[in-house]
Amino acid sequence: MEEKKMKQKMHVVSGVLKGMMILFAVAAVLDLTGVVLCTAIPQKMEQVLLAGSFWIEGGTIGEAKMMLLFEIFHLLLLEWTLYDVYQIFQENKDESSPFQIRNIKRIKRIALLAVLNLTAINFFVGLGTGAAIYGVAVIFEYGCKLQKLEDETL
Repeated sequence: MEEKKMKQKMHVVSGVLKGMMILFAVAAVLDLTGVVLCTAIPQKMEQVLLAGSFWIEGGTIGEAKMMLLFEIFHLLLLEWTLYDVYQIFQENKDESSPFQIRNIKRIKRIALLAVLNLTAINFFVGLGTGAAIYGVAVIFEYGCKLQKLEDETL
């Protein structure tokens, strides 16, 4: 009964993650559209950007494009991170143990992606978050070894 509840929770979490991935993909496409429009019709886009809330006074179209490209980069890193987390939940709702080598690799990749994404915001927050997530991967490695021992014992 407890395993059934856990699988239901994993199903819900993987559904939420899938929804978030869709939202971030839409945001990245919208940002990319902004870059294309800033390139194609810079005068019109300047008027649009001046009406928006995120335009920096005295900013240029080139700066707006760079800001949008930077945001696209971060959204893609976040998308990749969410995909790895989604894969962990998606696969483990069907399996008996999350302690799998592929999950350890995913968690280590999530740690690297967190460092890449967060160090742009704050260097120490990025490193600290990456180290904490990498620590979870180390715990999963240990769990994987224990799982293998248990499987061999039976």
